[in-house]
This record gives sequence, C-alpha cells and structure tokens, in this order.
Amino acid sequence: MDEEKQKLESETIAGIEFPIPTPQVETPTENVGEFESVPNEKMEGEAKSAEGGSPDASLEASRGVKTFASDLANVVKEQKGAVFKEAVIEEKGKEGDIVEKKKNMTYLISSAILFVVGIALIIYFGFIQKQDNTVDIPTSQTQNQLIFADSNKEIDTTTLLPEKVFTLIKNEIKNSVLKVDDVENITLTEVKGGVKQTLTTALFLNLVKGTNPNNLSQYLNPKFMIGIHKLDDNQLFIIFKTNAYKEALSEMQNWENDMFDDLFNLFSVDISGENVKLFNKKFGDDIIKNKTARSLRDGNGSLVLMYMFPDENTIVITKSENALNEVLNRLYSKTIRL
Repeated sequence: MDEEKQKLESETIAGIEFPIPTPQVETPTENVGEFESVPNEKMEGEAKSAEGGSPDASLEASRGVKTFASDLANVVKEQKGAVFKEAVIEEKGKEGDIVEKKKNMTYLISSAILFVVGIALIIYFGFIQKQDNTVDIPTSQTQNQLIFADSNKEIDTTTLLPEKVFTLIKNEIKNSVLKVDDVENITLTEVKGGVKQTLTTALFLNLVKGTNPNNLSQYLNPKFMIGIHKLDDNQLFIIFKTNAYKEALSEMQNWENDMFDDLFNLFSVDISGENVKLFNKKFGDDIIKNKTARSLRDGNGSLVLMYMFPDENTIVITKSENALNEVLNRLYSKTIRL
C-alpha cells in the first residue's frame, strides 16, 4: 500500500512529472488481496459507509486521481505521437522537395548544355564551314584520264615547290607496283579557295617549264595526263591535248632549246659523265610506228627524251618507246575508264 501511495504522490508520464496530493487519511490495514476477494454485496456496503466518511472513501478518491492522471498521460502521449508524426511527415516533405529541386536543377543544366552545343553546331556548320567551303570532289571528277588507265593515283601539290612535286611523282614511279603493260594515271590536285581541284595544263607547265610557259599553254587544252607504263620497268609519260596544231607545234619546237633542262629531273635522266653534254644537244627526227617524233639521244644512241604529235590534237612526251607504243595503242582504243 505504501508503494501505491508513492506512485500517487508523483507520476511521470511521457517524460512529464505530475505531482499528486496524498489524502491525509489513515490507510486500512486489510490485505489488498483480501479486499479484492470481498463479495459484491460487501463492496456495496463499504461504498455506502464511505459516504459517511469511512477510511475506504480515501482509497476511492486516490483511485479517481490515478485514473485522471492515466487519462491525462494517454492524451499527452497521443498528442506527442501526433506531433512526432507531423514532424516526420513535414521532414519527408522537405526531403521530397530537395530531391525534386535537384531533379529540376539537373534538367535545367542538361537543357542548358544541349542548348549551348546546339548553338555551337549551328555556328560551325552555318558560318565557319560555309566560309571554309572545303569540299572533297569525288575521284571520278578529279581524274585527268585521256587514255584508259588500270589504276589511279592522286597527289596533292598544295603549297609544294616544283622540286617537291617532282620528288613525289618520281617516288610514285619507283614504288608503284604494276602488272606488265599496265598504265597508272597520276592526277595532280591542289586546294585553292577552300576547294580541291585538279591542276590544269597551265599550272603544270608553270611548275616544269622554266621559260615562257604561257607561250605554249595558251594553245593547249586545260586537261592533261601524267601516267606510268610498266614493261621491264616503270616509265613516265605526259599527254597534252590541243585544238591549235600549228601554233602548238611551233611552240613545242621553240621549247626544244630548254626542254631537257626543264624535264630531265622529272624523267630521272642521268646527267653524269658524258651526259652533261645533253644540255647543249639538239633534238632530231625519229620514226616510230610510221609517225615522226622529235627525240634527244645520248652519245651511245640511247633515247633520253622525245615528244610526238600522233595526231593534230595530241602531244605525247616520254623517254620510252615502249611507253609511247602503249599510249598510242590506248589512245586510239575506244575503251576509256571514266
């Protein structure tokens, strides 16, 4: 009974201490267990006696106070639980807002990056590339084939000096792997104004002809051909086309004085020893396939350089009779690879 009184004097509920006044009455000495076993009739009598101020009335009062405290504690617990739930819900709501804000920020950043990239691409393709105008022309449009060729090679001459162009051509002659009687077409190109184009006859003669190239090129067609023919070894040939035979023939004869000087390097002619005299030697007439050719021969009678008008519209320059014969065979063949 003393323990129950101590609980009534001070009750701590949900962390809140509630002091409870203790009634100034004498506590019955009966055993609680015995009290609880009293029949209902006896309890009713005791309840009646409590109205008269008996000690049992104090016990009932204490029990009423304890019940009130318990009810109050339950209310506090429920209110505290509701507050806690509201706090949790509010916190989750804040976390949801943070996640949503992060998603929105990520979306905005991604959109900004895509926008910037799109603007950059528009600027590049719309302005920079338009100003550059660099276009790779298909090979079929850059080939200067005047006869049928078994293979094709393109050499970019942009910004190259004549000596370097000659070196590239000679390297191709030396290293090209061809079958017997095969012909390879070499197309010289350059990038001018952002556009790749083939070298015209005039541009080529500017590279190879040291004196008055325009005197000849003005009578030649823009399209020409450099080729390699394979028999025992690879040999170079050049083909020009003209619509002014007499003028072209006259300018070719004038070029004879400097032709060897201009072309010996390109045709890889040995100028050591007695061949040094070739710079001052004159061209003579040769008959090849019943056609007149103008040729230059060394002291042993070996062909060093020659040119021929196989018809009034064509000029062929080479140092090999085999190459000349193959060119003539293909020149009059109707099979031309375009």
